[in-house]
Amino acid sequence: MFKIIESPAPCEVRSVIRFLSAKNLSAADIHRQICEVYGATAMCEGKVRKIIASVFWDRHDVLSVDFMQRRTTINAVAYGQIPRKLRRAIQNKRRGMLTEGILLLHDNARPHTAAQTRALLNSFGWEVLEPPFSPDLASSDFHLFRHLKHHLGGNDDEDVKTAVTSWLLEQAASFYEEGIQNLVLRSDNCLNKLGRFVEK
Repeated sequence: MFKIIESPAPCEVRSVIRFLSAKNLSAADIHRQICEVYGATAMCEGKVRKIIASVFWDRHDVLSVDFMQRRTTINAVAYGQIPRKLRRAIQNKRRGMLTEGILLLHDNARPHTAAQTRALLNSFGWEVLEPPFSPDLASSDFHLFRHLKHHLGGNDDEDVKTAVTSWLLEQAASFYEEGIQNLVLRSDNCLNKLGRFVEK
């Protein structure tokens, strides 16, 4: 029996998950091993079974939702397919918008700022807004995902993907409009506070 490590730092547990995942252990096995070492309350199994979704939306509704394959490394090559899908979605859902110009709000994650990604978006003629990292300026974090977390409850990957997609499509245009309007207010507030977090 192992000695249980009390109160591990979240980054420590995430590192262990990455390590065990790289060894191709199942989510259940990873969860079991974490509970053996850190205690039964260290992390729920759902945290081990993380599903990564890229969601693009505008003031009207969702334009594109893309779920990454489990154990896919998100690099510029993998991410490069997502803007291509987004471009097709814009062509289908917002006819004429591509000729008017696109302003894409990205965070500064490495796949988003890679030379390959920048070149692709530049070839589309899109203007990219990459504010310094601040959860206050990540509209999907402060608006979309905050509300989505309360809705989720599926147990397996397909349940979660279905629940996410359904919830996003059920939201009224006013929900997305509110998110864009809040971004303007938060950006102004963040600038006035010299980049310090707006919400503590």
